[in-house]
Amino acid sequence: MFTNTGHLVSLFENATEGIVITNRQGMIIMVNPAAARMFGYDAIDLAGKQLEVLIPDRYHHHHHELREGFYKQPSNRSMGQNRDLYGRKKDGSDLAVEVSLSHYRFDEELFVIAFIIDITRRKEIEANMVKQQKNWKKSAARSAASMQNWKPRWRKEP
Repeated sequence: MFTNTGHLVSLFENATEGIVITNRQGMIIMVNPAAARMFGYDAIDLAGKQLEVLIPDRYHHHHHELREGFYKQPSNRSMGQNRDLYGRKKDGSDLAVEVSLSHYRFDEELFVIAFIIDITRRKEIEANMVKQQKNWKKSAARSAASMQNWKPRWRKEP
């Protein structure tokens, strides 16, 4: 397959999804501009740091175990099936994310590519929809209750 490195660099630099590449030790090797913006960093600030800098503290221990398991049996897959995933921004705030993992070997070393999407807005919309649904149910219940006491004017009491 013909590979033009200019195209690959352009793909990495201009992707709208965040891309983070790590080595076997969980050290960040490369971060594209979208990932750096997403987490509030300059890309150069993340290179050489442990991946856990982008993960909330409460998940560090569990993530380390998951990362080790992935390196033992690497596969291309989505993360967090049926659970919410969060990243940690530079300012310490949480970031709702969707993550897909891939891997490759280069010079006999295994690397992992994380494709990251910021889903904060989607989560806000979902929460708003749940809130609206609860309000609608309350309103419907109140309407039903008031209808039980309603008697048409033309109807006479027995």
